[in-house]
Amino acid sequence: MAKEEPRPQPEAPRGVPADYPERWRRWTRWFRGRGSDRRVKALRAADKAIVVLFVAMYVLMAVGSARAMPAAIIGYVASTAACFVAMGLVRRWRNAPRPYEAFDIKPLVPKKDLKIGRSFPSRHAFCAFLIATMFAVVFRSFGGMVPLLLATALGVARVLEGVHFPRDVVAGAVLGVAAGFACIAAMVAV
Repeated sequence: MAKEEPRPQPEAPRGVPADYPERWRRWTRWFRGRGSDRRVKALRAADKAIVVLFVAMYVLMAVGSARAMPAAIIGYVASTAACFVAMGLVRRWRNAPRPYEAFDIKPLVPKKDLKIGRSFPSRHAFCAFLIATMFAVVFRSFGGMVPLLLATALGVARVLEGVHFPRDVVAGAVLGVAAGFACIAAMVAV
């Protein structure tokens, strides 16, 4: 029987350190091992709950802006839709591999939920930070900061789950904040 050759480690994607798999394994050690099933389920549940909260915030802000300034709803929907489309085009053009594609790592998400490519920038981080930024600008009190903290938690969850590199989440966050301010400007202009 022939001895199986070890699989060569692929070259790290641009902007990702070559030792990323070891780093990721250190970060996720708590989610692997004894009793980890409950922790992984809690992480996934938190990810999904935060996404639902952001969808609800988006809808509530749309309803609120329609009531306050009926013309602003056009700017709100059109500007956010344009940002989402632009993000999709960037992801398609860049088509960056996900961590489990680039390295020999087993993500914490079920195999049926795994996607191929389009990792950079993170769409979850982009959408969360876009909505969080708009919320923070509209509600300038301390409560406006809560969505930014939730968006950060979502980004961390995406990295821990093994579906994004940190650079994907940071890029999505930066673009999301910029898009959030652009959407606010578009709403005010209408």
